Amino acid sequence: MAEEKKEKRPLTEEQAAWWDAIKDVEVNYYGLPDHYVSTICEPLNVLPESLYLAVQGPAVISVLTDALEKDKASNVKTASGKSICKYVLEPADKFVVLKPNPDVELKDYK
Repeated sequence: MAEEKKEKRPLTEEQAAWWDAIKDVEVNYYGLPDHYVSTICEPLNVLPESLYLAVQGPAVISVLTDALEKDKASNVKTASGKSICKYVLEPADKFVVLKPNPDVELKDYK
């Protein structure tokens, strides 16, 4: 019996904006050149308040965290001048869950 392939739900407008903001961030994936978030992750709409990323392996969360912390567009300065990432990454089984950082004001995501 052939397995039925489920149709993916389209990303919400907010999820699509998050994906657009991070998909072209360059990552250091095992020292290989020309790797970006979009080459090691696939965005999925599981819950509307977050963006699930299907990943290629367990090392991806540390690679993503490092890449987003180094990417200036993914960071904002706090009132004290400290730079913090706009996103929080959490491991979830075979996924990485990307959520807005609760310590960053909404206006800073635009």
